[in-house]
Parts: sequence; structure tokens; C-alpha cells
Amino acid sequence: PGMWAICIVPTMLGLVKAEYAVSYGYGWAMAGLGLATLLNAPIVATPSLCFGLDMITRQHALLYVLFGLRLNSFLAFRSNLPVFKKLVQTIEDKRNANAPEGFVMNRLSRLPFILSCSALYFGMGAPLYLTKMYGASIVQGSALWMTAKAGVVAMYTGFVLEAVGDYQKLREKSKTDGLVTKGLYRYLRHPNYSGEQLLWLGSCITGLASCAAAAVEGGLTR
Repeated sequence: PGMWAICIVPTMLGLVKAEYAVSYGYGWAMAGLGLATLLNAPIVATPSLCFGLDMITRQHALLYVLFGLRLNSFLAFRSNLPVFKKLVQTIEDKRNANAPEGFVMNRLSRLPFILSCSALYFGMGAPLYLTKMYGASIVQGSALWMTAKAGVVAMYTGFVLEAVGDYQKLREKSKTDGLVTKGLYRYLRHPNYSGEQLLWLGSCITGLASCAAAAVEGGLTR
């Protein structure tokens, strides 16, 4: 229930503007999942379990927080540019043109879209949940530990790739509306999207490695 609430509440921003469900709602949902994981743990005084979480879980949860905060900061900055203000308004106008008349019915018609986005974000938080539940089962130095660590490296690499790609694209688009071919875009057509895909792939790898470790140790009971 807690994960559902964290995913649904920020996505309700889609009632303000439909586009917000997949922009700010996305960012706040991911940041909320990460922050809840970091805070919702008993404090224990052991080297490997700081604040009740093993190192891999802390790294995994921190990535979610950083991703959400970075995304929403970028979106807020971008929204001040005239070209993107126009884009957001165009999306909203098209949505309203196909929606029922009247404010209440218009907003109610958005609920299926908002709830489906929330379900997607819930699924994206599942790997972090698995890491939180079973990450402590991973034996340091084992093959599964190295697999989980590889997932963490992939997450942070993807995070940096996405952030740099977004910045470079925004910088070039503020000058011209043509095709971006500088920076990372010389080597990847969409480094921002590729980075995000790598990030979530790494998240899945870490979550599944944690789950597998618990199964091997006989601790997969929940």
C-alpha cells in the first residue's frame, strides 16, 4: 500500500496538466520510492548495515532519489524556455480537445491514464523493493554480489549518460530546432534515452540478483 501511495499521489499532478503525469509525477514517484526506502528502516550499528540497510540497497535507493530530483530540476528549468512552454500547452490543448466538456468530467477522464502511469511507476519500483527485502542476503565477493554491483554501476553510468544527454540536447535546441549532432549525439542518436534504459536495466539486475541470493540462502520467504 505504501508503494502504491507513493506512486499514485505525485502522478495526480496529471489532473493539473495531463503532461505532468509523465514528467513531474514520474520524477517525484521515483524520488519518493528511493527516499522511503532510505528512511523506512530500523537503525542498527553494524559496519555493513548502516541505518538498517546494506550498502547495495543504499546505493540502489539513492539512485532513485537522485534520478527523480535531477529529472524534475531539469524539467522545471526547461519549462521556462518558450519553445517548451508552447509544447506543453499544445499537449494540453490536444488532450482537452478530445476530452468531455466540463471541468469535472474532463479531469475524471484522465484517471485511467493517471492510474496506468502509477502502475508503471509501481513496477519500476519493484527492483528496489526486492533489493531492500533481500539485498542483505548477498554474500560479499560472491558471483551474485558482483552481479548486483554490476547493476549498480550500470545504474549510475546510465544516470550520468542521461543527464549529460539531456543537458547537451537542451543547449543545442535553445539555439536551433535542427538535429543535434554534437557531444554524445555524435556517437548515440538518443544518449538520454539510452542512458535511462541502461539505468533501469541495472536496477532490474540488482533487484533480481538480491532475490536470487535470498533464494540460494533459503531466505526467500516473503
